[in-house]
Amino acid sequence: YGLNLSRRVFDLSLVHQCQKRGVQILANSELEIATRTALSWDICIRKGKRCLRAYPRFIVDATGRSASFARTQGARLQPHGQQIALIGSFSHPKQDLHTGGRVLIESTEQGWWYMAPLQEKQAICTFMTDQDLLRSRLSSVERFFKNQISFL
Repeated sequence: YGLNLSRRVFDLSLVHQCQKRGVQILANSELEIATRTALSWDICIRKGKRCLRAYPRFIVDATGRSASFARTQGARLQPHGQQIALIGSFSHPKQDLHTGGRVLIESTEQGWWYMAPLQEKQAICTFMTDQDLLRSRLSSVERFFKNQISFL
C-alpha cells in the first residue's frame, strides 16, 4: 500500500482533526508579540485589528527552514552535515516501475533515494547523500547516481 500526498488536502485534513480535538485555528493571523515568562509564554496574535492574548506553555515553530519564530528568540541554525540531492528524470520501459502511483523509497550505503512516477513510463528520482561522499566522485556523478538506484 502506498500513496502520493496532496499537501493541500493533507493540511486541510490536519486542520479538521485538530478542530475535532478542540484546537482553535486562527487563519489569516500573525504572531505579533511573544514574551517568555516563568511558567509560560505571553503572546499576542494579530487577527485583523484585534490582538488575541494567550499564555501557552510552549510554542511550536512550524515555519520550516526559515525558523522565523525561533530566530526572533535568538536561536541560530546549527547545520549538521552537508546533505545534497541528485535529481534525475527518466523514461523506463518496465511497466512494473509504476506501482499504482506510489513513491518508492530505499536506503543505500551512501544515502537514500526516492522515485515517484510522473506519467506513463516517466519518473523522477532523487538521491540524497552527504556532500563529502559525492565530492570524491565529481568526475562521474551520473555513474555514481545510477549505481545507487537499484532499478535503473
